Amino acid sequence: MNLRQLRYVVATADHGTMTSAAQALYVAQPALSRAVRELERELGLELFARSGRGVVLTPVGEQVVRWARAALEAVDAIEGLAAARGRGQGAALRIATTVALEPELIGRLVPLFARARPAVRIRVVRCADRDGVTAVLRAGRADLGLADLPVPGDLAAHPLAGPAGLVHPHRGLPPAGRDFLAFAKESARDAPGGRPR
Repeated sequence: MNLRQLRYVVATADHGTMTSAAQALYVAQPALSRAVRELERELGLELFARSGRGVVLTPVGEQVVRWARAALEAVDAIEGLAAARGRGQGAALRIATTVALEPELIGRLVPLFARARPAVRIRVVRCADRDGVTAVLRAGRADLGLADLPVPGDLAAHPLAGPAGLVHPHRGLPPAGRDFLAFAKESARDAPGGRPR
């Protein structure tokens, strides 16, 4: 068992299909499917029931995913500790977005930010809609979200261009999240037709 397999299993559970999970993780779908099957074989457990329209967690799969989430969160916390001690090197940032806004995030904001802060690893969490983004943020599975505004009051909202904005829980952001937020606001201000925020 390895972290890659655990990430693939959690993504598959979150997205409901291996194809969507593979797209969200930017890996080939056959590689993801193979890794999940290998983990099932290694554990001797069936984690997903396959159907024509996707996959559904089995009862034992639900338990494995719960523990896998905890393990991945622990790894993220350890990496965050190391990043804080290493002046931001190797920092990780999880950004949730809707399918409609994903092109803006991965087509413009992430590449620009990556050039300015190459040490920060960004993981995109794809959600079906704004409610999905807010649910992922509340569950602690993302640090920051890009969604159409308005959002519920338990989330802080920072308008960008058009109806979209960056959102996060009021409990705060990790350093890489604060950097991304400042960068995105500056980028929106500097874009043609942008306005100060």
